[in-house]
Amino acid sequence: MKKVIIAVTLLLLLTAGLYVAFRSSSVQSYLTQKMVSLLSDKLHTVIKIGGVDIQLFNSVILENVYIEDLHGDTLFYASTVKTGMKALEFKKRKIALTGLNVKNAVFRLKEYSTENFLNIQFIIDAFSDNDTTQKNWNILVDKVSLNNVRFYYINENARLPDGQEQQAGKGINYPDIEVSGIHSEIAGFEITADTISGKINRLICTEKCGFSLAGFSGDVKSTPVGLAVNELKILMKSSKVNTDLEFRYSGYTDYLEFIDSVFIRSNFSNSTIRLDDLSYFVPPLDGLKETVDLSGKVSGTVSKLKGKNIELNYGSKSRFLGSINLTGLPNLENTFISLQVNKLSTTQADLKRLPVPPFQNEKKMEVPQLLKNLGNIEFMGEFTGFYNDFVAYGKIRTDLGNLSSDLLLKKDTVSGKIKYSGKIASKSIDAGSLLLLSDYVGRAGFNVRIEGSGLEKENAETRLDGLIYSLEFNNYNYRNINLQGTLAN
Repeated sequence: MKKVIIAVTLLLLLTAGLYVAFRSSSVQSYLTQKMVSLLSDKLHTVIKIGGVDIQLFNSVILENVYIEDLHGDTLFYASTVKTGMKALEFKKRKIALTGLNVKNAVFRLKEYSTENFLNIQFIIDAFSDNDTTQKNWNILVDKVSLNNVRFYYINENARLPDGQEQQAGKGINYPDIEVSGIHSEIAGFEITADTISGKINRLICTEKCGFSLAGFSGDVKSTPVGLAVNELKILMKSSKVNTDLEFRYSGYTDYLEFIDSVFIRSNFSNSTIRLDDLSYFVPPLDGLKETVDLSGKVSGTVSKLKGKNIELNYGSKSRFLGSINLTGLPNLENTFISLQVNKLSTTQADLKRLPVPPFQNEKKMEVPQLLKNLGNIEFMGEFTGFYNDFVAYGKIRTDLGNLSSDLLLKKDTVSGKIKYSGKIASKSIDAGSLLLLSDYVGRAGFNVRIEGSGLEKENAETRLDGLIYSLEFNNYNYRNINLQGTLAN
């Protein structure tokens, strides 16, 4: 990014120099070609400017600006670069512009396989100042407008062989980025040393993988070790995000290892996210078409993510309030989950909508009859483990009665049956409706240890050990039954 800043500085200096030189329109053509020739000789590359126009002595328009890199490829091209000068102070190293408008432009940053530096390095070296006592240039632009700009970043030393860029078939390939249709308006744009800041009022663009920004605004500050965007608003194809966002990193190359190397801090409010939009950044999410409403604070890297005061709403009646720790993303099947659940409510209808990985198969969760019988479910407590191998400790409220549990559930990879062990208790629950035995079983109260497998009546094999406080059976209430045995069929 520092190299990009220097490049922008050089372009603005060129524009400013032309502006000062062309106060007299009679020498425009001569000085244009003379300055271009000098720059071409100094940089040992091809530079062309199709024309220069001064308007009302306070703005300059460069037409068909073209700069090649040392490999003969396009580094920068713009059909029009227009700017208006407020101040140019060489001693103070300060440029102040009323505006900067770039139209129909292409900017290609590239690291060739035979080199270990970007193709803009030769310009930086040519204009570098070895006098460390000199202060950095300060550039102020009241308003920056980008119209139909295309940006490339290509790192041939980091690219995978053809066909292997995205194993999941979707997602941004960071060493080979192509962003097109860039339209942006930035107010109060400022470059000081290696820091860029400004207020983005509008930004839309599309990356070649298909990711599209329909809207982006916020107060931005970018440095070599961090990016902060306050009052950030993002519109994607099916998502709306409101947050304050901060990225922290040791250098810009950390973006190439974004999942493990970039620390994220964000405070979401009233945001609606379709998970399929996130799949461009986390390819294993490809195929998810579910939408969640999100509020709360999130921090950490993608691979070690923490959430506090999180509120998630899903489906018609599913809601989560609490804290979340996720370790192992984006590999969902190997992601360890730790939830402090203040409230988790759901229904069997919403559970049936939940997809299971791999999401491209569009397979939904199979809800056991036992959970269907419970009706509306509300859980408060702790949940730790993997999505198919976890411990749930806490209290459960259902339409049939309340339960408390300290229960481990795990899906057997061979048989596919759910295995479980732990303790479960209830003061009173409609056991007959739960077990589909309501013709002769009523309510029950119990505190038992269980160990077994299967959640359907036909495949359940469960060892029980504990006490049944009460059991309604054939219209008689049995009490204090010591229980030890196996339940099957």
